[in-house]
This record gives sequence, structure tokens and C-alpha cells, in this order.
Amino acid sequence: MDVENMSKNRHIFLKRVENEGGIGLSIIRLFRYHPINEFEPFFEGMGLKPSEYVPFLPRNLMFLSDDELLLENYHVLCNNGIARNKIGKIYKEALSSIMGLRAI
Repeated sequence: MDVENMSKNRHIFLKRVENEGGIGLSIIRLFRYHPINEFEPFFEGMGLKPSEYVPFLPRNLMFLSDDELLLENYHVLCNNGIARNKIGKIYKEALSSIMGLRAI
């Protein structure tokens, strides 16, 4: 279900990958040497634009499974009826207030 939501809201991310790596074998080569940071399409799937989520990208993590708390909170919100594309706004506002960042 989460992957389906991410795939529906990945347009900006895929355009960037296409521009950087070309098609076919070039994409395979690109992913081999530049693995995808799973947080970027995940945040886009939550309704955030790249300019909004860049300050929140974890610097030392690449895979969503490495941030169990983020995924647990995401699932709690989804299971309680919060629309997936609205969770990004909640996440952005919560982190902005905790980290003292101004809302973008």
C-alpha cells in the first residue's frame, strides 16, 4: 500500500533520474553506483515538494526500513484515516516546530 502511494506520487523524482541517467542500461548503471535514497520518493508520496523535504532528509540513512519510528508513525496516521498526501504537511509542521525551523 505504501509502495503504491509512493509510485503514484513520484513524478519529480523520476524526471530527475531520467535526466541524470538516461534509459535502459544507463539506469541500471546509475542505480548501481548511486542508490536511490528511499526518503525522497516517500516524502513526495506524502505530498511534499523537494524544496519542502530537503531540510528533513536524514543524512546518514538511505532506506526507509532504517527509520522504524518514521514508518510506525506514518502507518498510525494512515490507519486512522489521515490521507497519505496530507501526512507530509503534518510531518513538516511537526519537525519545523521541534527543530526550530521555519515552515517552508
